[in-house]
Amino acid sequence: IINIPYWTKVLKNIIYVVLLVIGLYLGLKLSIFYMPFLVAFIISLMIEPLIKFIMKKTGLTRRTSSIIIFILVSVIILGILAWIIVTLFSESSNLLQGLNDYVDKASVQIQGVIEQFHFDKIKLSDEILNIVQESSGDFLQTISNWLRNALNSLINIVTKIPEITICVGITILALYFICVDKIYILDQIEYH
Repeated sequence: IINIPYWTKVLKNIIYVVLLVIGLYLGLKLSIFYMPFLVAFIISLMIEPLIKFIMKKTGLTRRTSSIIIFILVSVIILGILAWIIVTLFSESSNLLQGLNDYVDKASVQIQGVIEQFHFDKIKLSDEILNIVQESSGDFLQTISNWLRNALNSLINIVTKIPEITICVGITILALYFICVDKIYILDQIEYH
């Protein structure tokens, strides 16, 4: 005899798990679209006390207070982003240009350290000495390649400036509407 309620419960649980996995997958894939709105909402929560403070101290309307704070926050956000992008690009470029010099200096230093050891007292063969010297060179080359790839990745961030600009623009617009029309938005949500 098949226990139908048990298998129905198992099937429901499997469907819930599958729907949860699909929802998480779609949520992660679509995060590029809703992330600016989420960031704007979080920033609006952080600046809400400032808006209320200006309304209370100056007697201005919510709209005027929101616009003042919005302009200040937007200038700060854009300034920080511009500084980060310029700093990343210039420092990465400088490091990338000087990387070969650093690797050469490190190689000379390591070779000097290896030569200071008195391997003849230990009685190591020439083959082992060659292996030690080659492995130190390979190690430096690996670190050099890794650093070069990391710095190139940082520079490639600058090529994504159009995408970053669009996201920041959407975030700032969403922030404006959330700050200025927060009461209206909450009323509409409550009404519907």
